Order: sequence, then C-alpha cells, then structure tokens
Amino acid sequence: MSITRKRLMTGAALVIISIIFSVIIISNFSPKPMFHGDYPYYPDVESITNASDVIIVGEVVSARNVKDIIVDTTIDKKDKDKTPYTISTIKVNEVIKGNVKVGDIITVKQLGDYKSKPEETLYKMDGYLKN
Repeated sequence: MSITRKRLMTGAALVIISIIFSVIIISNFSPKPMFHGDYPYYPDVESITNASDVIIVGEVVSARNVKDIIVDTTIDKKDKDKTPYTISTIKVNEVIKGNVKVGDIITVKQLGDYKSKPEETLYKMDGYLKN
C-alpha cells in the first residue's frame, strides 16, 4: 500500500470518527422535549363557582377503577411517576348549579386513590365535604 493511500485512509477514518463524536455530542446536549400542564387557578369561591358547570351535594354510591395517570415524561426512565385517580358514581341529593336533577346519578373522576386513602384526599380540602 502506498504512502498516499495510507494517508488517504487515515484521513477518511479521522473524518468518520469526528462525525460519530459530533453526532454523539450533539444528541447528548440537544434539548429534550418537555411537557407542561396548564391548570386553572381560582383565587376565590366566586371564581370557581362561575367556572363550574355543575355543583352538587351528593353521596358516593360506588367508587371504582383506580388507575394511574403517568405524569413523568422523562424519556429513558423506566419507573415513571404516576398519579392515581378514582372514578366515583354519585347520587345527587341537592343541586346548587347546573343541568342535573335531584336523584340523578353522575360519574366523577377525581385525583386520589380511595382504596388506600379513602378520606385523606377529600378532607384535605376545607369545605369539600358537608358536615
């Protein structure tokens, strides 16, 4: 093999190695996709009342289907952070606002796991449960 050919092969190998390292460096430092939640904020009871479609006083007939919402969007993470939610069937006892009637059965999806902490989620919010 001639010296010119060896130099050409060495140069080509160096270019290929440089390209590979560049791709690795760029992929490690490029911004990762990020997701953000936008949750409404209500500074007072009047604001949340105006924004609500239905406000009732009722009793839980059944609670089921505790599922997890995956809230962790880290791409290569195996154990994602999850938030449990419960689907409850509620019998309407009193209508404060909305197009429902006393005796109607409605379904509500709320954050929390009624099986492991049945009252904790509800009682933490002052006024959520009627005494």
